[in-house]
Amino acid sequence: MRSEPRHSHLARRTHTSIGSFRRTTRLLLIGWVILSVVAIAYVVRQSLWDNRLAFNQAAGELANAVTDRALIAETALEGFSAFVVALPRFDHATAAGYARTLSARYPFLYKFEVAQQIDHTERTDLERKLSVIYPDFKVRQFDYDDRRQWREAPPSEHYFPIIFQEPFFADERQIVGLDLNSSVLLIEAMQQSYQLGLPVATRPFVLAEDVIGYVIHRALDGDVGRVMEPLTSTRYALLALRADRLFGDLAESHPNLAIRLTHAGGDDDDRRAVHLIETSGQTSTPIERLVLPRFAQVLPLETVVPSQPFLLTSTWQMTWRDLDPPLLIGLVSVALIVPLFARRFALAYFENRLAGLNSEGTLYQMANFDALTGVANRHRLTEQLELTLLRARRDETRFCLLFMDIDGLKAVNDRLGHAAGDAVLVTFCGRLNDLLRGDEMLGRFGGDEFVLLTSDNAVPTDVMALIGRIRNEADKPWYYRKKEIRLGVSIGYACYPADGSNIAALLETADRRMYREKQDRRSAMAPAEA
Repeated sequence: MRSEPRHSHLARRTHTSIGSFRRTTRLLLIGWVILSVVAIAYVVRQSLWDNRLAFNQAAGELANAVTDRALIAETALEGFSAFVVALPRFDHATAAGYARTLSARYPFLYKFEVAQQIDHTERTDLERKLSVIYPDFKVRQFDYDDRRQWREAPPSEHYFPIIFQEPFFADERQIVGLDLNSSVLLIEAMQQSYQLGLPVATRPFVLAEDVIGYVIHRALDGDVGRVMEPLTSTRYALLALRADRLFGDLAESHPNLAIRLTHAGGDDDDRRAVHLIETSGQTSTPIERLVLPRFAQVLPLETVVPSQPFLLTSTWQMTWRDLDPPLLIGLVSVALIVPLFARRFALAYFENRLAGLNSEGTLYQMANFDALTGVANRHRLTEQLELTLLRARRDETRFCLLFMDIDGLKAVNDRLGHAAGDAVLVTFCGRLNDLLRGDEMLGRFGGDEFVLLTSDNAVPTDVMALIGRIRNEADKPWYYRKKEIRLGVSIGYACYPADGSNIAALLETADRRMYREKQDRRSAMAPAEA
């Protein structure tokens, strides 16, 4: 009887089996997956908490800064208004000096202005007197909605021109002479300021200088009689604010935040509505927006600064970059790599342990080898196939198996008896054992069916050469009690991984090829017998 192949380490004690090894492996793998998921979930949860704290801090800092500047703007306008009212006679140079002092201290304050209501009889005299201070002064109107162009104010019963501006610009930023009747937004804010006796901001709009901003109005009716002749009508102090100067640096200092500052009465569906601030924050993908949280905070500025009813909305859309990528990548890598190495070492330990067991015992012999032929039985063969498959997957190698069936054995049993058939099986296995190398295995799968497991890294060309040698042995005469017997063998093969990824698929492929060959042989012999 042929000795056990050198590459097999399946010998074990009665309580050891590949099934128990697999069950243990599954349990360890499940435990490791649970532990890895818990660790990753903890890191993600901590990252979410840290990002929420960072958002709250950033949104709080932004809200404080916006509120502070809005308060400064309101306070500056109140101070300027009180200064103008306190003047015995309005003096452009004195008012400009005070405005420059405020602008030097708070550079984000854009322009201080004074508007005065006049009737049509005062227009010509006003244009003549103010041309001395502002060259070519004219009462003009500006089309804020459509053409956005300057035009001379048409004849009207009343005008409300801007008669003072600081700083003075000798370019398109110069709006002295602008009739506030040009804009409904300006008139609405003026009326509210007069009714409330408080500063009131307009809605955000595109200023004549083509920049986004708004204007705060303050009615100056406390001492109407003390004004420069012939200006004897209602006056207003105005503070024009550019959004980019007032809040631009704040938005740049918080690049992760998506910021929007708009009027509290604004309508998102209104195409004419504009926002003082609107930034997109850090870029994110649709998957990030679907999976990761989005933090948001809304602050009504009018609760702190009644003159400016704006809503400050700060949002932070988390991205993968906010989840501590190095730590997560490390955890995921460990979670994936450790099981691979653990399985490799466990398999090596398993094989070494089996190699040290006694494979010559009677119990092992009976449990693993066919009693008639001495080759591996179906149980032994199946375990060896499974172990070879595990090793091939681990090492990324190949192997092949042959599925063989002896043709004509039934006729031998019917004609000469089962003893003759048994002798044929023993002789067949003896001949094949002489052909095999030490790292190949022959097993009886059942009846007259045999499976041959090739060496590692076998390729189809090696298999075809082996099939040829087997056929040569099978074609030689067989003798039983000096009676010659002529038999053949049908052979099918399958190679991993090309023909299947598991043992069942490989056996099915090899069996199908063997059956096809048997059918072809019968078809070829039929005409000759006829």
